[in-house]
Amino acid sequence: MSKSKWVKTMGGEGLGVGVGVGEIRVLSNQDIDRLVLVLGVHAPSKTCRFTLLHSYTEYATQGDLIIEPVVSGMRYPLVVQGDIEGVVYTDWLGNLVGRLPMPLECGGGVYRGVHRVGGLDAIWDFKASEGNDIRNLSSVLHILYD
Repeated sequence: MSKSKWVKTMGGEGLGVGVGVGEIRVLSNQDIDRLVLVLGVHAPSKTCRFTLLHSYTEYATQGDLIIEPVVSGMRYPLVVQGDIEGVVYTDWLGNLVGRLPMPLECGGGVYRGVHRVGGLDAIWDFKASEGNDIRNLSSVLHILYD
């Protein structure tokens, strides 16, 4: 049995799915509208891996990256949540909002959030809510990848 591979390069034009790694897109369901970052594209199944974005820099943990507007082109800093991922069909993604240079590395307007103390930290409720959002937005897809 062969393993499927996630495309880890920029752009989705040659993949036949119209979605590319590094794209900032809108993802919505009946209750939630969120900005997401596309992390990988699996063309045969027309699915993609994604993580949530938000603008609350004070909630960024050491696993998150804070992206300054000079890098993102947005009007405000973005937080890329490094500790959660989901998978959805590419046609579930909405409008293209922007692009981030991939891979993201610290320096030049990209830096890590601060260390948190765990469950006693006030951020914990926010992170739990983010986990609920990604579960609600994600499809139930099982794809082998490496």
